[in-house]
Amino acid sequence: MYDLKPNKILLLIGTSLFVGYIPFGPGTFTSVLAIPFVILLAQNSLVYILTTIVLTIIGIISAQHLGKVWQRKDDGRITIDEFVGIFTTFLLIKLNWYIVLIGFILFRFFDIVKPLFIRHTEKVQGGFGVMFDDILSGIYANLFLRLLLFIIR
Repeated sequence: MYDLKPNKILLLIGTSLFVGYIPFGPGTFTSVLAIPFVILLAQNSLVYILTTIVLTIIGIISAQHLGKVWQRKDDGRITIDEFVGIFTTFLLIKLNWYIVLIGFILFRFFDIVKPLFIRHTEKVQGGFGVMFDDILSGIYANLFLRLLLFIIR
């Protein structure tokens, strides 16, 4: 039997500083929480990339752990996947206020609607399965954001 008490650090990370406990829209609130970190870290591409990789690895571990503790693979309280998804959305994109707004909207659209085969990734098991659909949503949002920027420039 798995110890039903969550590791406090993994709980803090997995719920994105407990934002996952907000009863309505925890994914959206987590995405908003990630924006200041994105803006701060986007000043240095290498730091941004390394942070995204580290957050992804820690996110997989925390999602796996909390899924076992709560006996639910993708419990709504687990929101680190949205945090990483927002980081993926803005990966290597020069930011300003309207790019952040459009990227946020695109990410939330892909994360909620799950078009273009994103829904199929939810079948992947474990912590990686929890993270995968949001990473893919972030990749799609990043590509669509780049396409929009190319069109308007």
